[in-house]
Amino acid sequence: MIKDLFVNKTGAEKAGIKGVEIAKIGSVARTTASHSGKSYDVEIVSMKAIKDGVEVFARAWDANGQVGFGDGTVDLERFIFINPPISVDDPNGDIIQDNGEFGINRFREDPQLAILQTLAHTISVKKQRFDGSKIIAGKVGSTTLTAFPFSGTGTAPMDGLPQREAVDQTFANIRGGAGTAFSNAAANNMGGLDGSTTTDQFSAMYRVIVGFDTSSIGDTDTIDIATLSVAGNGNANNTGLGDTNNDITTATPTDGANLAAGDFAVAQYGSTRLATGTAISAFVITAGTYNNWTLNADGRAAINKTGFTYLAFRTAWDVDNSFTGTWASSGRTLSVMRYAETADTTSDPKLVVEYSVAAAANHWLLMGV
Repeated sequence: MIKDLFVNKTGAEKAGIKGVEIAKIGSVARTTASHSGKSYDVEIVSMKAIKDGVEVFARAWDANGQVGFGDGTVDLERFIFINPPISVDDPNGDIIQDNGEFGINRFREDPQLAILQTLAHTISVKKQRFDGSKIIAGKVGSTTLTAFPFSGTGTAPMDGLPQREAVDQTFANIRGGAGTAFSNAAANNMGGLDGSTTTDQFSAMYRVIVGFDTSSIGDTDTIDIATLSVAGNGNANNTGLGDTNNDITTATPTDGANLAAGDFAVAQYGSTRLATGTAISAFVITAGTYNNWTLNADGRAAINKTGFTYLAFRTAWDVDNSFTGTWASSGRTLSVMRYAETADTTSDPKLVVEYSVAAAANHWLLMGV
């Protein structure tokens, strides 16, 4: 199994191994692929291992016929996957993860199904997706980048949960205080807040950092659309302090290979919202199903085309520096998401970036396929 090759390997080395092993599949005849309630017929024409991942050329069809990519004329789209998944959810799978209070998840290694499921979800969030009326046979697209954080510590960019917990403080003090804990468990809280038993005070605040290698985008290329996705873990949402949004801002960790409690410091987060927030009560909790946020112009500008991109999930109260909920003793307001520790699966956090190649290099090929 591929995971048997991971012994004593860094996150980047594991990503490279996955890319090589997935590329060995070569091609996949037209077949139905589904993820998060969306289904497409997908044909993989070819795959090639690249640094930290795999390059895939694929066609897709929906219920109305073939999908045209790019401006609608692209027949064969080029997809780049950084740190691609190799495992899928399976209630009878032999990969078992015990998430403590968040339950037990089971997976199985199936690299072909994993890349097909990932393609299906990536296609579903693409905005450059049209009917087939303008397709030019053989025309090849530029690139749709799908990046996943690296799991564990020691390899940037990773993800995790810096938090301030086990305190009894006013909102201003807990928000502005130093971090006291950090988690990079497979499943854990999103941005959230816990009330203490002292009136109008709080015991914990959570901030999520997710990191992605977006350096494969050309420095002169134009980012057209970007979508950030995280999956629920099947655990109920909490709104005990009142409902609020999980908003997205930038994050600037001290060391993207070793996130830590110290990365909770509010100075390391931006104050500009990068996407329209989703109410915690509306977060889809179904295990392995993605929730999607389309980044706005500020969000697209925050993507680092020459390095790593770090984004954060925080409550709207945290971003606004104002608690406008209803305090309740031991009340909690938060959701539970899956992190990159979830066994290299199709439900790890992901960033999909659609971009246009700079004019000088913006050409298309007729491939003999």
